[in-house]
Amino acid sequence: MIDPDNLPFRSEVPLQVFLHSRCLNTRKFYRLRYVFLEEPRIYFAKSAHPLPEDFFSEGGISSPAISSDLLYGSAPCPYCGNTTWGQCGNCGQIFCGSATPPPQIQCPSCQAVLNIGSEGNFDVTRSSG
Repeated sequence: MIDPDNLPFRSEVPLQVFLHSRCLNTRKFYRLRYVFLEEPRIYFAKSAHPLPEDFFSEGGISSPAISSDLLYGSAPCPYCGNTTWGQCGNCGQIFCGSATPPPQIQCPSCQAVLNIGSEGNFDVTRSSG
């Protein structure tokens, strides 16, 4: 897990973090982009970009996980405009979500029924840009 406060050199802190996500409504893929802010040493949501359906056919390259407490904000989903995101506890897929979600939702990847709740910080799987 990346912790920018425990890295000896500034150059080891990634300047950007990418999260491959899925739209809860359309099930299409998109990429969330976060940029590093030196003060207060967090990653701030910058943008969200649609990805072609065949983007993952060649196998993605994953990067070390990052704690969700370092990620601030969320860019709106490029497909449905949802302004938050969550991660499936079953398959790990990141997906967009409504600011006022229903008590249960279905993961757009593995179809698991998820109970919505806040369990604090968690590790998020990063991906290549």
